[in-house]
Amino acid sequence: MSHIVILQCDSSSRRIDAELHNVPSQYWEGLIVDPHFSVMENTTSVIHVRAITTGDPADLRFSISGGADAAKFKINASTGLLEFLSAPNYEIPVDANLDNVYEVIVTATDTGLGLSDVQKLTVTVKDATEPVSVLGQPVGTLANWDHVFHWAGLPTATWYLLEVQTSGGIPQLNKWYDLATVGSDNANCSISPAELVALANGQYKWRIQDYGGYGYGLYTAWQDFTLS
Repeated sequence: MSHIVILQCDSSSRRIDAELHNVPSQYWEGLIVDPHFSVMENTTSVIHVRAITTGDPADLRFSISGGADAAKFKINASTGLLEFLSAPNYEIPVDANLDNVYEVIVTATDTGLGLSDVQKLTVTVKDATEPVSVLGQPVGTLANWDHVFHWAGLPTATWYLLEVQTSGGIPQLNKWYDLATVGSDNANCSISPAELVALANGQYKWRIQDYGGYGYGLYTAWQDFTLS
């Protein structure tokens, strides 16, 4: 009888068995059953999907066949390398549930035998400890009540994310701005968000993240300011 079963191999060579479909034990004995993975943010590589078959291994082909977040992934049909299309950002999740847990279904097919095996995978994106951004520290001052934020930008950036929180970490603003909004000179950026006009007196903090053709950049350090 012919059989096929999906295995996954991560960078640590940990082999994981998907659904066994009554494959004889000599094909899977000793494998670990766990289709759940974790990766750090800002990386694209997820896992190498592997499969074994009683047919010719050269006939194995891999594909993405479903899942709530299928559109966020790609897979190499020959090698089984599963990757994010764009490196995920823990602070800005784009999975279907917006919880940093991405769901995708992969299929391994033996084109010679006409057999296939399907497995649902979940990929959890972990928060990385990020150094101060290549933007450097924000520069300039925040005058009371005018809410004008100044920072030194990057020549290659096309968007900037401004975050404002209370000193206790309660979000007040999380908004992207393009170059037309922050000023024509990318090295000297500023923005005066209308959303912050109604801020009450108190202690706040803010930071900037850059974005460009290179993808998401790193955050600047939080900067404190006072409204009084």
